[in-house]
Amino acid sequence: MTKKQKIKNNVIGAMKLHTHPWIILIKSMIVGALAGAIASFYRYVVSHVENINNFIYGFLRHNNKFIPIAIIAIILISLLVGFISKTFKMIGGSGIPQVKGIISGYFNDTWLSTLIAKFIAGAISIGAGLSLGREGPSIQMGANIADGFGRKFGKSRHERRILIAAGAGAGLAAAFGAPLAGVMFVLEEIFRYLSTTMLLAVCVAALAADYVSKVIFGMAPVFNFPISELLPLKFYWLLPILGIVTGL
Repeated sequence: MTKKQKIKNNVIGAMKLHTHPWIILIKSMIVGALAGAIASFYRYVVSHVENINNFIYGFLRHNNKFIPIAIIAIILISLLVGFISKTFKMIGGSGIPQVKGIISGYFNDTWLSTLIAKFIAGAISIGAGLSLGREGPSIQMGANIADGFGRKFGKSRHERRILIAAGAGAGLAAAFGAPLAGVMFVLEEIFRYLSTTMLLAVCVAALAADYVSKVIFGMAPVFNFPISELLPLKFYWLLPILGIVTGL
């Protein structure tokens, strides 16, 4: 059996549940709320860290003599993040390949230590202005929460994998207040073979996570761009042409 066939069989096997679908949906809702809480907390910490970052760089802009100290601090922070990444090997990169590997059965992760290490290293990296966003960490931490929940309450390894995928989508949904993006991420990146139970589980988890994030941060969008003008309806016929041209 080829590697591709094994992955396909693992994913298809994740749909052969030994629990009633309604139980899966309830568990997915709990997983989504938990993933939403940790992703929202991470989002809260990162936003404050970014404010500190902006203050420091604003200060350096008018006090150039402190720039060498800032460079040394960034080097030390980079070494610290590198040390954490080598100690906890599952937190390297965005974390999305690790989530896919766990669901496919290639990795056996220690979810709690990975979650804590990813949270700390991610917040430190963003605070130092290093190249890292909150998408990958939120997805991986959501999956970690779901992994821990699934180990305790999952009835089978197939059910646990669906919960992990739901947690990953919920993490993305809470990070940006975009539940549809969380669902589409799972469908495009995690599972290529659909079932009604899996799709509903991911949707329920994403909505639960989005609800938690909106309770904490309010209804305002994460990326709020003021719209000065709207395209008149009489020009809508140009949109398909624009799509074709930009696609080419």
